[in-house]
Amino acid sequence: MYWNEKIETLDVGATKDLQVQKLKRLVKYAKENSPYYKDVLKALNVSQIRTADDIAIFPLTEPHNVVEDSFQFRSSEKICRVYCSGGTVSSPKILFFTSEDLDTISDLAARKLYMMGVRSNDIIALMQPFDIYLVGFGHIEAYRRIGSEVIPLGVRLEQDFIIGLMEKLQPTVIDTSPSIILRLTNAVIGKGTHPSHDFSVRKIILAGEKITQPLKKFVEKTWGAEVFDDYGLEEMGIVAAECQEHKGLHIAVDQYIVEAVGPASGKHVKKGEIGELILTPLNLRGMPIIRYRSGDLVRIKSSNCPCGRTHPLIELIGRKDESIAMEGIKIYPFQLDKALQKFAPEVLNYQIVYENIGEEDWLRFVCEAELSIDRDWLKPRIFNALKHVSIDFLEILEKPSIKADIEIVEPFAISLTSRGKTKRFIDRRMMPNGQCS
Repeated sequence: MYWNEKIETLDVGATKDLQVQKLKRLVKYAKENSPYYKDVLKALNVSQIRTADDIAIFPLTEPHNVVEDSFQFRSSEKICRVYCSGGTVSSPKILFFTSEDLDTISDLAARKLYMMGVRSNDIIALMQPFDIYLVGFGHIEAYRRIGSEVIPLGVRLEQDFIIGLMEKLQPTVIDTSPSIILRLTNAVIGKGTHPSHDFSVRKIILAGEKITQPLKKFVEKTWGAEVFDDYGLEEMGIVAAECQEHKGLHIAVDQYIVEAVGPASGKHVKKGEIGELILTPLNLRGMPIIRYRSGDLVRIKSSNCPCGRTHPLIELIGRKDESIAMEGIKIYPFQLDKALQKFAPEVLNYQIVYENIGEEDWLRFVCEAELSIDRDWLKPRIFNALKHVSIDFLEILEKPSIKADIEIVEPFAISLTSRGKTKRFIDRRMMPNGQCS
């Protein structure tokens, strides 16, 4: 049941003691080996750290600092491998890892995948990037440690080739992103085959973006497989994952100190409130990072899980920068997700287009639903769900100057971005200067 039972079931007190020991070592190491932290932490001393909660005395590290100059974060250790993440084509985040870092990342990934029920007799269809991104390496090494058979498909192969290979090799696990599993599902159905009848997949592991609960259930039903979420960052590898109880994502608190802060204030939110996830990886040395702003909104839950693991659970809410401003308020996908799940769970996926038509502002809700569902029956359910997003949003919907329309399309009809993700909000309003907002 456990990859490392001692660590995974460590009591809270022992975990706190372990964290504070590692944090002291990390801070001392960062001040001595990282140009960035030599400067930022020069006024702070390791002796100020008495508990893991004392991490709050250190400043937050902004992602743009890494984008602007990754080399100031590079330590003086021997670097084994370089990966990239985010930023722009001309200015990516360049990420540095030692050989020991890669071992740490791979072992933690193995622990998380084993927690999901992956075993040595599994065959893995691995559809994660293998080029300049860390995730493909981390997972393929983890499966090697577990002893599983891996088909390294990556993300660039033609769908027909992938399907043909899967028909021959019959993988039991698919490891990919939500958008890629949807594209694959569409291609399999389009060929006249049925995912649950013609394949032997028992588990689907999804990483890279949040998937709505209705879409998750649709994937489970279509493939006849158990679907798991996992969460990580290219800057540090896997962070949290679901166990087989599906109560949330277990955070590896022996490897990370985890905080949730108000995105604007940077202050700790109360337990159970939504906040931005702040991560301090305790064991990485090629590029030590302290209090890193992930940009992801989470809710930190309790440590009580029937699986017996004592590591706390988080609920992944969405990206803090994924929102749309209307009439002076911001609407986030998680607000829409919650309302749709309660009042119109038949909606599998959605996109909101905000645009001007003549003198009017239009909100067009493009919603995916199974072909068997009556569109005339579903539309009022969606409207009712939208009215329950928030009081502010209800006021917007009731304004005579704003028109709302619902378009129901078949599954997989919403186009993906160049990175294979669904863009929730598209703002096509024209500004006074004639430019799109």
